[in-house]
Amino acid sequence: MDFRDISKIVLKYKFIIVMCMAVVLGVAMLFTKRNPTRYTAQSRIAVKTQSKIYAGYDEYSELSMLSAFDNYRNVQTQAEMLKSKKIQSLAHKSLGLSDDEIRSLLVKVNPEQDSDLLRIEVTSVHRDLAINYANELADQYVRYTLNSFKQEAEERADYFQGKLLDVEKELRQAQIEREIYKKEHIAGSFESEAAQTAQSIYDYERMLNAAQIDQEANKQRIAQTMRELSSEAPLETRTIYTANALRKELQGRQASLEIDLAKARQLYGDRHPDVQSLERQIETVKNKLVEDEYNDLRVVLQEVDEANPVHRELLKNLADLRVEQGAVEDKVAILSGLVEESRKPLETLPEKEKTLEQFDIRINMLKEEQSTLQKKFKDFQLSSQVPTTVGEITDRALGAYDTQRSHKALTLLIAALGGLLMGLIIAFIREYLDDTLYTARDVEEALTLSVLGQIPLEKNIGTDPRVCADKPNTPVAESFRALRNRLKYILAEQDMRMFLITSSAVQEGKSFVSLNLAITMAQYGHKVLLVDADMRRPTLHRSFDVPNNGISNVIIDGDDVTQYILETEIPNLSILPAGPLPLAETTPVVSSEIFEDPRIRDMFSLLRISYDYVILDTPPILAVTDVMALTSMVPGVLFVVSAGDMQRADVVSAKNMIESTGVKMLGAVLNRAQHSVSYYRYLYYYYDKDSSNRKHRVAGR
Repeated sequence: MDFRDISKIVLKYKFIIVMCMAVVLGVAMLFTKRNPTRYTAQSRIAVKTQSKIYAGYDEYSELSMLSAFDNYRNVQTQAEMLKSKKIQSLAHKSLGLSDDEIRSLLVKVNPEQDSDLLRIEVTSVHRDLAINYANELADQYVRYTLNSFKQEAEERADYFQGKLLDVEKELRQAQIEREIYKKEHIAGSFESEAAQTAQSIYDYERMLNAAQIDQEANKQRIAQTMRELSSEAPLETRTIYTANALRKELQGRQASLEIDLAKARQLYGDRHPDVQSLERQIETVKNKLVEDEYNDLRVVLQEVDEANPVHRELLKNLADLRVEQGAVEDKVAILSGLVEESRKPLETLPEKEKTLEQFDIRINMLKEEQSTLQKKFKDFQLSSQVPTTVGEITDRALGAYDTQRSHKALTLLIAALGGLLMGLIIAFIREYLDDTLYTARDVEEALTLSVLGQIPLEKNIGTDPRVCADKPNTPVAESFRALRNRLKYILAEQDMRMFLITSSAVQEGKSFVSLNLAITMAQYGHKVLLVDADMRRPTLHRSFDVPNNGISNVIIDGDDVTQYILETEIPNLSILPAGPLPLAETTPVVSSEIFEDPRIRDMFSLLRISYDYVILDTPPILAVTDVMALTSMVPGVLFVVSAGDMQRADVVSAKNMIESTGVKMLGAVLNRAQHSVSYYRYLYYYYDKDSSNRKHRVAGR
C-alpha cells in the first residue's frame, strides 16, 4: 500500500474521520468546560532526623554516607506517615469534611531536594478547602507525633508506678515478718557468720531483680504494640501519581556519584582531576533534577494498595522489642543460675540463722527494686511532660494556585490528535473489511476478467437513458464509444455476432449499458438489433415509447418475429421488445419456460444472420434462471458491475454460475465508475462545457 492508496482511503472515509475528530474534540471541550478548576495549596514541615553514629565516622567518608542514608530513610518514613489514612482521617474529623469534600482532595507529599523538608501539596476544587487541609494535615501530623511520644511515656510511667506500689507493700510486709521472727526466735543481738555469703547472694539477687523488671516491662510493651497492630490494617488504599522513571534514575545516579566522590577524595584529595570530574557530573545531574522538578512528568493518577506506614513502623518496633526481650530472658536465666549457686552455702547454716539471713536478703532486694522503680517512674513521668516531636511546621499554606490552566490547551490538542487517530483506525478497518467492488482493478482481481469499459457516474446527463443518441458530447457517451471499440476487436477474433448483457443483481444498469452500447455500434454503421430478453421487468419499449409486443407473442401465439421488430429513429438500430407475460388462471406462463421453448433457438438463428450484431438485454443472473437458459443459445456474455454497490462474493458467484454453462465471458463493464477529480473535470470541460442540467441521474443506472 503506497501513499496514493492511503490518500484514497482517507478521502473515501473523510466524513468518518472528520466526525471522529469532532466528537472527541467536542467531548474534550465539554469535559474541560464542565471540569471545575482545581486549586493546589502547599505547606512544609522540617523533619528532625535521628542519625545513627557509626564507629570511625570521622575516618571513613563511606560511613558518613550511611548516616546520610539513615536521614534519607527517616525523611521518607515521615512522608509516608503524612500520607497515611490515620493522619488524614484525623484531619478530616478536625475540619468536619463531608464525603464529597474528602473525595475532591488529592494529597501529595514530596521530600524537598537535598534537605530534610517535606512539601505537602493539597489539590481540590475548593480553594479554601485546599488551603485549610494543607495546614490541618501538617498540624495533625505534629500533634500525632507529639501525642504518640507522650502517650507511650505516660503508659510506661503508669506501669512502673503500679509496680512500685506493689513492691513498697511487699517491702513493708517483709520488714514486719522479719521483726516478728527475730523477737520470737532470736534474743539479743545477732551477728551472722555468713555475712559474706549473704552479700554475694544480695548482689546476684539485685541484678536478677533488675533484669526481671526489664523483662516484665518489655512484655508490657510487646502486648501494647500488638494491641496497636491489631487496630491498624496492613494495607491501605491510596491515590498516587506514577513517578517519573527518569527522575528515579537520576536520583540513583546522583547517590552513586556522591559515593564515588567520597572515595576519590579519600584517596586523592580535593584537587585531583577525577574528583573535579565527579563534582561536575554531580552538578549536571542536580541541574537535570531541578529541571525535572519544574517539568514533573508524573503521568498516571491511580489507586493502589500500599503498606500502611503506621503498621509497618509498629512491626519494626515489635521486632526490636522481641530481640531485646530475648536478650533479657537470657540474662535472667544466667542470673537465676548464679543466685542458685550463691544460695548453696546457706544450706549448711543453722535453721534460725539461715531464715534470718533470707529475710535480710529479701528486704534488701525489695529496697533495691523500689529504688529502681522510683527512678524509672520519675524518668517516664518527666518525659511525658516534655514536648517531643519529629517534625516542625516551617511554612503554612497562605494561598492556592490553579493547576489546570496550562493543561486545557494541551488536552484539546491531544483530543484532536486522538480523534484523528481514531478516525483513521476506523477508516482502515472498514476498508480492510469492505469487499465492495469500487474500481476496475477490484473487478479484474475478483473476476479475473478484463474490464472493457468504465462508464462514469455523470450527474449532468439528465433522465434520458439514450445518452449516446441524445447527448453524444458527454463523458458517458465517449466511454460507451471506447467500450464499443474494445468489444469489436474481441467479437471479431471470436467471430461472434450475438451476445447477451447481464449483471449479478437488479439496479446495476445493465439495460442502460445494453441500450447505449447498441446505439454506439449502430452509429458506427453496423446493423444492430437490441433484444429485450428481460420478460419480468422489460424497459426497452418505454425507452422508445412503443407497445410492449415481441418475444412472448412469437413463442406463445406463434406469430412471425419480423412483425415485432421495430426500426428506430436512430439509423441502423432495430429493437425487439420482450412482450407481455399472460396470466393464466391455472398455470401461469413463466419467462424461463419461454426461453426453453425449441422455437426460441430458431428465432435467434434467424436474427443472427439478419444483423451484424444482436444484443440481448437479459435479467440479473442471481435473480432468475432465464439467463441460464439463454446461455446455451448465445455464444458470449458481457458482464456489468455497478461500482460501489456489489459485494465481491455475489459478483464472483454470478460469474461462476455463467461459466458453469460453458459460455464465453467477453469481459466486464464497470458502471457508475468514480473517476479522479482532474479526469472528471477534463472530460466535462471538453465534452459538455455548456451543459446546464447538473443535478439529475439517469433512471435505472
